[in-house]
Amino acid sequence: MDVVTLQNETAYNAATLTGTAYPTGSQNTALVWFTLGGSYDGTATFETSPDGGTSWFGIQAEALSAIGTYVSSLAPPTATPLYRIRVPAYTLLRVRMSGGTQGTLTVKALLTYGL
Repeated sequence: MDVVTLQNETAYNAATLTGTAYPTGSQNTALVWFTLGGSYDGTATFETSPDGGTSWFGIQAEALSAIGTYVSSLAPPTATPLYRIRVPAYTLLRVRMSGGTQGTLTVKALLTYGL
């Protein structure tokens, strides 16, 4: 299991705000966390694609500090807590940025089985 970077951009860099699409493989859980720089003020949206990136759909995440409370986006995200996403196997996962005017956002993820 490797930690991957799903997003590492400035709020106003519109060309790359969709983030990196990462294949989930056979894993069914992603742990996601954020590092903010310069007071990032945008929104981070969790998305998955079942068709290789042609179509994207929102997917819900839950903070490990608030199990059972689900969100599909965060405006703005914070450096804590850690989020868990139950991902469909063999799809793509990404975190899309939108609406920001300042700061940077780095999103890291660890794909695993059944946490």
